[in-house]
Amino acid sequence: MKRLKIVAWIFFAFVLISIIVSKLFQYYIKTAFGENCETKSTWKIEGYEIVEQQCIGFAGPHYYPLHLYKNNNEISYVTYKNDSCNVKFTEKNGDTLYFNLCANTLIRKAK
Repeated sequence: MKRLKIVAWIFFAFVLISIIVSKLFQYYIKTAFGENCETKSTWKIEGYEIVEQQCIGFAGPHYYPLHLYKNNNEISYVTYKNDSCNVKFTEKNGDTLYFNLCANTLIRKAK
């Protein structure tokens, strides 16, 4: 029984150290090669602010994430727009917000 406990502790320590080393490696790789983002467009609609960024990482093409803010607090995020005018965000409470960026309108659908 004592031998089993020792093996379990050694296994647990090995897994924990592996996770920590993996996270540190990912952090240093991301920091070394990093991503560079700059604001591309901003829309203000009914008290919300949508910020589109143009980002590029260490490999691959540009990507354009969108962040939704209300009162300077980020409340949602999407990785891309499906089309040039319409964007859908989901709030933490489950409500869905449909923004038409061309017409500056918002449609809220409750959960």
